[in-house]
Amino acid sequence: MKGRVNEKGMAILRDTGASIDLAPSKVVDPISFTGEFVWVKSPLSNDLACLPLANIRLELPEMGVVNTKAAVLEKSVNMDHYLLGNQTQLIINQKEIEPQQINAVVTRAQTAKLQEKRRETETPGGNEEPSAEITTIDACELPQADAENPVGLIKVSREVFKDTQKKDPSLAECWKKGEKDNNEEFEIEREVLFRKVKDHRGVVRKQLVIPVELRLEILKLCHEGIAAHLGTTKTKDKILRYYFWPNIIRDTEEFVKTCHPCQKVGKSGEMKKAPLKLVPIISEVFARLNVDIVGPLPASDNRNKYLLTAICLSSKYPDAIPLADVKSTSVIDALIQVFSRLGFPRELQMDLGTNFTSELTETFLEKFGIKAVHSSVHRPQSNAVERFHRTIKRLLRVLCYESGENWERTLPFALLTLRTVTHESTGFSPAELVHGRNLRTPETLLFEKWAELGEEENPVTEYVFTLINRLKKCQDLAIENMEKARDKRKKWYDRGAVERKFKPGDMVLVMATIKPNKLAVSWMGPGTVISQISETNYLVSLPNRREKSQIFHINLLKPNHKRAEIVNVLLSEPVGPEPNDVDLEIAYPNANPDIYDFDEIVREGSLKEKCTPEELGELERVLNRHRKLFSNDPGRTDLIEHNIVLISDQPIRIMPYRTSPRQTEILKEEIKRMLDLGVIEVGESDFSSPLILVEAPGRDPRPCIDYRKLNSVTRAEYFPLPNIEERVEAVASAKYITVIDLTKGYWQIPLSPQAQRYAAFSTPFGSYRPLTMPFGLLNAPYCFSKFMATLLQGCEQYCVPYLDDIAIFSNTWQDHMKHIDEILGKIASAKLKIKPVKCKFAQDCVKYLGHMVGGGCRSPAEAKIQAVLNFPTPRSKTEIRKILGMIAYYSRYIENYATLVEPLTRALKGKTRKESIEWTEEMEKALENVKGKLTHKPVLFAPDFKREFIVQTDASDLGVGVILTQRVNGEEHPILYLSRKFSGPEKRYSATERECAAIIFAIKKLRYYLDGQKFKIETDHNPLVWLKTNAGNNPRLMRWALALQPFNYTIVHRPGKEIAHVDCLSRL
Repeated sequence: MKGRVNEKGMAILRDTGASIDLAPSKVVDPISFTGEFVWVKSPLSNDLACLPLANIRLELPEMGVVNTKAAVLEKSVNMDHYLLGNQTQLIINQKEIEPQQINAVVTRAQTAKLQEKRRETETPGGNEEPSAEITTIDACELPQADAENPVGLIKVSREVFKDTQKKDPSLAECWKKGEKDNNEEFEIEREVLFRKVKDHRGVVRKQLVIPVELRLEILKLCHEGIAAHLGTTKTKDKILRYYFWPNIIRDTEEFVKTCHPCQKVGKSGEMKKAPLKLVPIISEVFARLNVDIVGPLPASDNRNKYLLTAICLSSKYPDAIPLADVKSTSVIDALIQVFSRLGFPRELQMDLGTNFTSELTETFLEKFGIKAVHSSVHRPQSNAVERFHRTIKRLLRVLCYESGENWERTLPFALLTLRTVTHESTGFSPAELVHGRNLRTPETLLFEKWAELGEEENPVTEYVFTLINRLKKCQDLAIENMEKARDKRKKWYDRGAVERKFKPGDMVLVMATIKPNKLAVSWMGPGTVISQISETNYLVSLPNRREKSQIFHINLLKPNHKRAEIVNVLLSEPVGPEPNDVDLEIAYPNANPDIYDFDEIVREGSLKEKCTPEELGELERVLNRHRKLFSNDPGRTDLIEHNIVLISDQPIRIMPYRTSPRQTEILKEEIKRMLDLGVIEVGESDFSSPLILVEAPGRDPRPCIDYRKLNSVTRAEYFPLPNIEERVEAVASAKYITVIDLTKGYWQIPLSPQAQRYAAFSTPFGSYRPLTMPFGLLNAPYCFSKFMATLLQGCEQYCVPYLDDIAIFSNTWQDHMKHIDEILGKIASAKLKIKPVKCKFAQDCVKYLGHMVGGGCRSPAEAKIQAVLNFPTPRSKTEIRKILGMIAYYSRYIENYATLVEPLTRALKGKTRKESIEWTEEMEKALENVKGKLTHKPVLFAPDFKREFIVQTDASDLGVGVILTQRVNGEEHPILYLSRKFSGPEKRYSATERECAAIIFAIKKLRYYLDGQKFKIETDHNPLVWLKTNAGNNPRLMRWALALQPFNYTIVHRPGKEIAHVDCLSRL
């Protein structure tokens, strides 16, 4: 329809799927902006846009003038119409049906009743009462049905639903699965798409797949109104009984999380307290006093109803002055009495009562140079005198009951008792810390009489020095005791504490500490954080309140989650023409040279010496098309979520480990970095694992989460990890190799809400929930390997992943460019990010999984060899195992490895695993021989399965040696070396049996190369040539001959001098 928007004529379109109006910027004047902002979300996108709100005046035909608010698009977006959302339509509907009251009559009885109510609610005049700032809260109202009532879904006919479901692009993949025969997940029944799922009883039931347009209404139907605003778990249960759509769990959780009534009502225990902040110990007596008012009490004989209490933070010395009222003048008179006894303090801490914040009180304190410190609203824990109130009231109650006197007469006895009894925090009585000795009490006088203690006769000078020394010693011990008590209280208080923070501008809800009835909501607001006053106090602005802003403790605040408004059209940038093929040939400029720099890639990979200018240009065009993939910050895939399933219902809670101040600072820096990256969030959970700092020589410290307890109750999943040797051989055979490393691969896999709860961790300074998959979880490697295998499925002939290391290998340049482009496209579709520093492109030789591979050859990496060479001389069995573990990874490069290290493995015998050993010359010689083999940079060749394999074997008295090789142009190319020692019984074999045992050992170890291949076995033992046809009467040889029957082999005799290298393998 045609109308006017802010006095400008334009078309106004009704958008039934939008929850807010959308206006073009050209109809909005700068003065119309309200200063508010709203998050706007399109149904077909998960991206949110923050748009400003502006006041809009609509002139609609037959409806008149309507004042509303609308989100304003950016100036770069060209839109010639105004979109009318559901909120404004609701205003129009109410305006149409609003009844007009004519001749409204109020009877005399109604008038009298209203006046009586006013008298009851009016504040009586007269004396000034204590103002313990009671904050009003929102009125409690019965739940009302939403204006956009979900019952309207009944009006959607089956034909309309069927058509909407068919046209929804977000359900395209579901339709494809449903159209396949015998699909176990989706099926199409009478042109409607259903999802099949098993319930907890194992019964298969159907879920209706909901299109985007109807999802919001389904969420409202299952959560709001008569659904009674159930929690997240029960709401998901209601929806999943009948309905399904992609990401339904995430959408439901977000919908419940942002439900405003649910946030206002709250639930018990939903907010965890913040860690206790330590205050400095006050060492000077009466330097700081805490004061407050107790009352009203029963009127005493002197008509006093209140008690002004004061306590010294250093000595815990108490005082109390009776008051008739709590006017500012009475409070000041009482303070003068306190100061006359205790002296004028430097600081005075009070609450926010009007008698303490009045201009008269402030002027009085300012005149005497006393600094006033006020507690935050409804935070009595910050004032130490509040704990004193509980004790003094109990003593007065008991004394009044026992003596029958009024409380004012018994007050001096209660104060004397509290001044002379030992305080648990200081370990001394307040009188001892103030006067240097305790006051005499009746029990003291009785003791002195019976013990016949005389008066001490000391000179004045000696008494003064003794008193000074006693006061100094008591003060030092009291400070030490108070620090211990403070740390102990903090330890117990922080057991369930969670570190939380807000920033200026954050929307928060404020806890209502006083409620008019049991059905009133528990939270007020939302309000806006104006500033942070201290680590735990925030200045919050609350609308429609008498005081526009107040200071609240963080324990009274919780974040307000605002639901994004829905619009069906949202353009965040102008749409330009599609680029043509010529444009695509032009090199794109670098978006961020610090992240993606092609010149740096060329320089680091020495590509100018290896590639022609044409090849470099082609590589640059391929990489520029995917330049947004390169980032030092991890991405976040939406193809998978890692979940944790437990086999026990018992929560895992482990206290954080104690760390040094240096380690704590390192952990804080790492936590801040992870918070900035969005891989964790501040949060609480009933599960908690400790964060530890792992420090190793030569490496930067890194934080790790100790998930051992959690892993012990986690249901194990299995997915086969790739075979490293197979990966290395496949990559080594190629001419062109590219190695890609994902940026923090694990951190790019999101966790399910359930896994976030289980994987929560704690530090000495707060608790956190991981949003992405952390290192250390039991099933993390299998989950990541499965994800990468699924993502790169169909590319196995030219691309192999090993966790987050991806190798692309090809034999021609054209194929390699095509393969790189395809793999980068798959990575981009998964929304993953690549770390540019660790990538190598189009290399002829590259480091991969600890090996230098390329051009059909492979050798150990130089850094790994250097680590072996620098390893110190072992002094225990544990150190021997370490060095053998490092060398064993490269055992295939070392001829006769098992025999060479035999002196070292022999030293490991015995039941004690960690005992010290005596390092002998034989061990030193064996270790030096192994190191020497590696320093010669041995080279192995990649297997060519189109050529014949040759297995060369030999046996000696000590063990067997095997070489797998191939002949290329008359030259032998070794593929790998194998060896092992003979056991005691095997050493007693005959020569023929030992030689045959070497063949059996070789075939078993090399069956992955030899299965289905014709190969040749070369041995220097001539009788074995007839093993295939005549094994004789030896049962062992007969059994081994039968074991070799499935293989297609030929045994060839070669003299020992022709295969001396194999003979050496068995004898060294």
